[in-house]
Amino acid sequence: MRILRVGLLAFLALFLGAALFIGWQYWQLASPPLSRLALDEEYPGLPANDSRHYIILPIDHQKPELGSFKSFYLLSPAVKKGGDLIFFLTDGQQELVGPHGDFSFFEKELGGLPYVIIGRRGHSPTLFPEVYNQDGSFDPARAMRLYGSDQHIEDIERVRLDLIKNGYLTPDRKIMLFGGSGAGFLVQQYLAGYGENVSRALILVSGAPDLALANGIANTHNFADFNPAAARILDRLPAESGKFDAQLSWLLYQIGRNEPNPQEKQTELLQLLAAGKSFDYLLYRLKPQYSLALADTILKFPAGCCAKVRMYELVRADLQRYAEFADKRNLVLEFSRHLLADLIAADAAGKLAPQNLQIDRAEFRGQVLVVSASNDVACPPAIGRLIAQSYPDSRFALFADGHRMFFNRDFHLALRKVFFEEGFASENFQKLFSSDLIIDSDVGRTAE
Repeated sequence: MRILRVGLLAFLALFLGAALFIGWQYWQLASPPLSRLALDEEYPGLPANDSRHYIILPIDHQKPELGSFKSFYLLSPAVKKGGDLIFFLTDGQQELVGPHGDFSFFEKELGGLPYVIIGRRGHSPTLFPEVYNQDGSFDPARAMRLYGSDQHIEDIERVRLDLIKNGYLTPDRKIMLFGGSGAGFLVQQYLAGYGENVSRALILVSGAPDLALANGIANTHNFADFNPAAARILDRLPAESGKFDAQLSWLLYQIGRNEPNPQEKQTELLQLLAAGKSFDYLLYRLKPQYSLALADTILKFPAGCCAKVRMYELVRADLQRYAEFADKRNLVLEFSRHLLADLIAADAAGKLAPQNLQIDRAEFRGQVLVVSASNDVACPPAIGRLIAQSYPDSRFALFADGHRMFFNRDFHLALRKVFFEEGFASENFQKLFSSDLIIDSDVGRTAE
C-alpha cells in the first residue's frame, strides 16, 4: 500500500507540474508585451555580423516623434556587396523570419540566389506594447495603424537605404522583389510606392483586393467556383449537420491549402457529413491545423495580432460586399467573420482607419512575372491574370497546382533563377516559359 501511495503521489506531482508548466506557457503567450528589445541590445543568438544586421525604425513612420524600435534583416549566403539583391518579402499572416537566422524555408524557394529577409513589426519577438490599452486589452485601432502594411512598406524602404549605407547596394542599382500569397500583394504595394527602385518582380499565387473590387468578383474563391461537386453535396446536407459554418469553412479551406488534390479531399469530407459519419468528421476537426478554435486562440495572443491586421486588410472589401456573392459561399469570408470579429466591430463603429489598397500599377516600367495555380483555394487564377494585365511589361503563367505549389519544384526554382538573373528577353527564359508545365500563359500588356 505504501508503494501504491508513493506512486499515486508521484503521479499527482507530475500531473500538477505539467499543468503548472502549461499554464505558465499559456500565460506567457497570452500576456501583452510590456517592453521590446532596447535600442542598444541584440537578440540572444543573433549577433550582428556581415549577414545579420540590425536597424532602428520609427514606431510610426507618419509620427516619428512617437519613438523608435529595433528591427533586423538577414542576408542569404549568396549575397555579395555591390551585386544583385532580391527582397524576399513575407506577409503579416505568417511568422517566417525570426532571430534564429534560419534560411531553410527560403532556400527552398530561392536557393542559390542573393536575397534579404526582413524581421517584421508585430511578429514575435518584435511586439509593440502600444497596441494594448493600460488594462491589457487589445486596441484594434492602434494595431491597424502600427502593424498595417503601409508601415511595413516604409520599413522595407528603410532596409533598402540601409543596404546602400552598408555597401551592399550601390545607389544606382535597383533591387528585385519576390513574394507569394499575401506577400505577393505586398510586392504590388511596394511597387506602387517605390517602383522606381525595382527592376523585376515575381508575384506568386497572389490576389489583389482592388482589382477584384473593380471587376465585381471576389478576391478569394467562392466555394461553388472552386469545387462545384462538393458545393452540391453541401447544398444537400440536412439542417442538423450545421451545414456551412465558420468551423467547416476553415476545415475545407485548410484542406484546400494543404492537399495536392484539394477538391477530392474536400468532397470526401462532405460525403462523410452527408452519410451521417459525424465521428469521422470529428477526427478531422481534432487535427490542430483544422481546428478553428485553436486558430482563434492563437490569433488572440499578442504574436497573432499582426496576422489579424493583415488578414483584415486583405478581406475587408469582400466582407463589406459579401451579400453580393454569399449564395455561392466563400470559405475565407465565412471563417474571417469569426476570427476577425473584433476588427470588424471596431470598423463598423468608425474606430479604424484601414489602409487604402487602391494601387496604380501602370507606372511601373520593370518586368513583372505573375504565377498562378489552377487549384489554388485562396487566390483565383483570374485575379493573377488581372494583376499581370495591369503592368506594362509582364508575363502570366498558370500551372496545374495548388496554393503551396506542390509539384515541379525544380522547374519553378529554375524559372525564378533565370527570370531574376536574365529577364524576359533571354533565350533561357523563353525556353522555360514555353514549357508544357505551363498550362496557360499570357504576355500581359506587352501584347498591345
